[in-house]
Amino acid sequence: MRLAGLFFLLLGCTIAVQPSLSPDQNPLQRNLSLLPTSADSKGQEADSGELRFLLLSSYNSDNTGTGKVWVVPSAQPSNAFVLITGLDAPTGICYDRRSRFLYVVDAGLRSNSQGRILQFAIDTDLKDRFILAEDEVATIYEGPRPFDCWVDAYGNLYFVDSQSQSITIVSFLDLWSGFANKQVTLYRRTSANPQISVPVSLQVVSSSTIYYANNAYSGSAGLLNSVPTRTRYLNQAETTAEVTDFGQAWGLAVNRDELYYTTAEGEVWRYSRGRLGLKAQGFGRPRGVCVSGKRVYVADNEYGEVLTLSTGREEEVPDGFLRIPGVYEVYCLNN
Repeated sequence: MRLAGLFFLLLGCTIAVQPSLSPDQNPLQRNLSLLPTSADSKGQEADSGELRFLLLSSYNSDNTGTGKVWVVPSAQPSNAFVLITGLDAPTGICYDRRSRFLYVVDAGLRSNSQGRILQFAIDTDLKDRFILAEDEVATIYEGPRPFDCWVDAYGNLYFVDSQSQSITIVSFLDLWSGFANKQVTLYRRTSANPQISVPVSLQVVSSSTIYYANNAYSGSAGLLNSVPTRTRYLNQAETTAEVTDFGQAWGLAVNRDELYYTTAEGEVWRYSRGRLGLKAQGFGRPRGVCVSGKRVYVADNEYGEVLTLSTGREEEVPDGFLRIPGVYEVYCLNN
């Protein structure tokens, strides 16, 4: 297959794709004109730009089908509205700004339930409007327990699975086509690679480095770690332990040279240039966290509230931002 000028970067190699796809290659019959048209069509990194919306997830752990995804205009938080309903336990949200795909990780937290990652096409001007573009939803992945996701500037999807203890990629073309379970595992916990220990959150920086948080501390695995995105085979690249402190991490957000993470002890910590410091405490169950500009947003699942902090190393008391019962994930959508 060949397409002049259309290439996708995956696992450190270049893959060419043909311009006209057969029905079995384009099962959702998507508009080919929306595909990138050149090798230079790399989009913006998800963490660049000015905050336009906060995307939140919420659910009641005692009842199935209560999971929701919320859209919160940054300028008018009181105008928050529900975009998606009927989910089980949405623990991860990520967005492809170039192709306008929203991904929701619906974790299989109950016995006998599989986790899944769902893809929704979005109609947005990234200013005032953020709605579903169509009713159809694609199931990108079904597996043991996916927990969080991130999209790089090329549209590739990365996710962590806490049960299989792995970090996985799905290439953009398979995502665009809506195929299920076309993923490739980049890193997995093994006896020779014990640095992955129940991963529950991740972020990809500059489309080149994956930062991930472990939820189960062990002497051989850091609490926060980083690995390259480009690898030719499983566990090829070495892991860098960024934070080796004791604890149980949940959410993770990276802001240039700063890392913020939430813990089971009800705290938010900041790590930068080898220095680790307590940023805020007194949360109930802080889970999701994201950073945009000079603000940090934290979802407190126990108290049903999103709170905000300033960036920087000084410890502070968080400010209330928005109340949503059962809030879990918070994702900063920039433009």
